[in-house]
Amino acid sequence: MKTALQALLIGFMTVTTSLYGEIFEISAFRDVSKYAKKRTIFLVDLDDTLFIPDQTLGSFAWFKYRYEQNIDSGLDSAKALQKTQQEWEAVQALTGVHIVADDITPFLDEIASGGFRTIGITSRRYTSAPVTQNQLSLLNLKFYPAADKGSFFRAGSQAVLFLKGVLYADWENKLEATAKLLKTMRLHPRYITYISGNLDDLYLLEQLANSDRVEFTGLYYNPPTNNSCTEFRSDVADVEWIFSSFECIISDATAKEYLEYLSPK
Repeated sequence: MKTALQALLIGFMTVTTSLYGEIFEISAFRDVSKYAKKRTIFLVDLDDTLFIPDQTLGSFAWFKYRYEQNIDSGLDSAKALQKTQQEWEAVQALTGVHIVADDITPFLDEIASGGFRTIGITSRRYTSAPVTQNQLSLLNLKFYPAADKGSFFRAGSQAVLFLKGVLYADWENKLEATAKLLKTMRLHPRYITYISGNLDDLYLLEQLANSDRVEFTGLYYNPPTNNSCTEFRSDVADVEWIFSSFECIISDATAKEYLEYLSPK
């Protein structure tokens, strides 16, 4: 269940125009079709939007929790973010994933058949591309058009990669990388619609509309089937982090069994 503050913020956003664009909440991908105007580019977040890890470990909620743990350990914000990014990407390389909702693949196919360009965006860095491409293939998720040849360029101090319709750029460089990608590809959209289950990303990328008279629409995807954030349990996350290995990441069910066994009788 969303916190009262989050519910208030979402309610406020659905009726308010921000400095750069508008942000609305949706519960299903079929709701995106109404934003398919001529000269629209659809940007779609991958992690915790299209697919999620099979357990709490590796979710966006875990990322935020782990970041706070690293801060509490004495790291400054920059080093804590760097360490959390590395830990999160290590989990992504090992975890199984599943699609968030059944209407996602039909939506991507429908948008492609309508001639709209879709670009996947992830906070994973380019070194995670092989794992991510394999996950997308297993889930039959494709972006249009998606050339096989990848292209590297720089955003901030980091190298970023655009491969098969997906942009790989860590969170700190995501805005600059996306803007640079659109410019490099000579894309001049009239509208940008960005779909994400992460409010922080929506606030970040709405700044794309700050130039070139581009209208930005952010869609906060909050389906009832995605409970990775709303039912996050820090004790389950801690058990999975401690007892998982390169050979096996333990499930939520197993972590809860551990907790029951370890709890005082």
